[in-house]
Amino acid sequence: MDTDLTGRVALVTGGARNIGRSVCETLADAGAAVAVVWQSNAGGARETVDAISTAGHKAQSFQLNLLDLDSITATVREVESSLGPVDILVNNAAIRPQRELAAVTSELWDEIFGINVKGPFFLAQAVVPGMVERRWGRVINLGGLHGYVGSAHRTQVHASKLALLGLTRGLAFETAPYGVTANVVVPGRINTARGAAELYGAQMDTSEAAKKVLMQRMGKPSEIASMVLYLASDQAAYVSGQEMFVTGGVFPLVPGL
Repeated sequence: MDTDLTGRVALVTGGARNIGRSVCETLADAGAAVAVVWQSNAGGARETVDAISTAGHKAQSFQLNLLDLDSITATVREVESSLGPVDILVNNAAIRPQRELAAVTSELWDEIFGINVKGPFFLAQAVVPGMVERRWGRVINLGGLHGYVGSAHRTQVHASKLALLGLTRGLAFETAPYGVTANVVVPGRINTARGAAELYGAQMDTSEAAKKVLMQRMGKPSEIASMVLYLASDQAAYVSGQEMFVTGGVFPLVPGL
C-alpha cells in the first residue's frame, strides 16, 4: 500500500506522548515533516522530536493553548513559516475528566469543550482554506467510544465526543469537492499512560480491561497511528465523513463497555 507522505506537512496536537507520539513518528516515517504540538508537556514533545530526528526524519515542536484562539492562529503561522503549509491536521489532544453530574462546573465544561471541540474547529478553520486552495488535505480527528457508549461520571465527555463527530461530518460536506477529507478515528481500549487519578480515576487494570475486548488484549498506540496513516495517504482519497473504529471488535459488537 502506497502511504508515501514525502513533501507533506502534518500538524499533530497532543504529540508529546501516547497515541499522539506514535502518530507523529508514524507520519514522519512515511515522509511527512511533523509539527509536534504540545500544551504543557515540553519534555515529552522534545522526546518525540528527538526520536523522529534520530530516525532521520524532520520534526519540530510547537506550544499551543487550545483554549486561546490567538494561540491557535499564531501557532499555525509559526508551523507554516517553519515547515510549510499544513496538509494533514490530526486533532489528537483531548481531556476526559471523570466527574459526577453535580460536580461539573461551568469552567470545567468550557475546558472540556474548548480542548475537545472548539480547538479542533478553529485549527481546521486555520488550515483548511489552504488545503482547499491546493486541492489536497486531510483532517483526522481522534474520537472515542465515549461518543457511542455511555458510562457513569462522564456525561460531559460523551457530549464533547459527539460534538466532534458533528464537526467532522460538517467538514466532510464543506471540503469534499476540493480533494480534502475529514474523518474520525475511534480508539478502543489502548494501553497508554493515563493522567492524574483525581481527573481520570484509578489506573486501569489492563488484564481485566482486556477481557472486555473481543481480541482479549489492549490495543497499541501504533495500531491507532496506522489508521491515521491510511487516512492521511492517497489510499484514502475517497474516504470522508467516516468513523473508523480501531477497537479490537468492541463496538458495536460488545455493548456496555
